[in-house]
Amino acid sequence: MIECFPRLLEIDSFLQKPLLSINSNHATIDAPDNWIEFAGREVLKIRWADTKYPGLELKEVVSDWTCCQKLRVDLYVTGDEPMLITTAVGHWGRRGAAAYVPHMLNPGPHQLEVPLERLGAIGNTAQSISNLIVNTSRQFAGREILIAGIRLE
Repeated sequence: MIECFPRLLEIDSFLQKPLLSINSNHATIDAPDNWIEFAGREVLKIRWADTKYPGLELKEVVSDWTCCQKLRVDLYVTGDEPMLITTAVGHWGRRGAAAYVPHMLNPGPHQLEVPLERLGAIGNTAQSISNLIVNTSRQFAGREILIAGIRLE
């Protein structure tokens, strides 16, 4: 698939650091060998904090998503149990998020693909995206995920 816009999150981009907010412990590490697509590459490791909604937020993402059909998050769930991961977007001039889309993911690598309609990013609303959130809930405090990147397709 042809990407319609550069990646929203590149782990090694120092330019994105002021726009990235993470309320949990995090660091960059090399991806595990069994994550074939990203083995040996730098990824973001997040250990979820004991807070209501531990997660990350990308502020001031490209605001016009009209050329795209889905959001893709390349992530790896660690441990032995499934984990809830939620994706959401906000819109300029509106309070709160347009939609929260929950995903219960088993341990291992995932190409989490979310149709933009499920995020409320269609029609005129796809032209006013202000932020992107990837988070979980307090029950997963202490668990870890790895994120290789976030992009639109």
